[in-house]
Amino acid sequence: MTAPPPPPPPLLADEHLGRLARYLRATGLDVALLPGVDDDVLAAAAAAEGRLLLTRDRRLALGLPAGRGLLVRAGALADQLVEVLGALGGIDPLAAAFTRCLVCNERLEPIAKAAVAGRVPERTLARHDDYRLCRRCDRVYWAGSHLGRMEATLREVRQRLGSKP
Repeated sequence: MTAPPPPPPPLLADEHLGRLARYLRATGLDVALLPGVDDDVLAAAAAAEGRLLLTRDRRLALGLPAGRGLLVRAGALADQLVEVLGALGGIDPLAAAFTRCLVCNERLEPIAKAAVAGRVPERTLARHDDYRLCRRCDRVYWAGSHLGRMEATLREVRQRLGSKP
């Protein structure tokens, strides 16, 4: 028997990679985001928290210890996802999809449909039965049209990485 691969490291994205951070969170990865802070603060936070720093800043990436940062070269979102997930060992982007809050990075928990009445639009409540809650920022998630668009991107990335469906 082969041992399962080690879990991916927690990540920290610089402010130029906010959209990528949201999509990486959509894959289930732990991705912190610290917008508006200096490079020194980013590097120190990544080191203190044991996070791999994702950056588009070549100078910042070159100043990091070996193995502590990843310079994201791609410009398009899907290309960035392929680049980062490939560098992390070819992680299947759908294996743990939609288990983290896209805004604050907390793990989502199932919540009863009755508990979200009055918190989501009436049409949404009539159409959907499954909901998830972020306990940190109190956002409610459901499989709306936004999810379909994100899933399509993640399916494309999965195909490009060669992951099994």
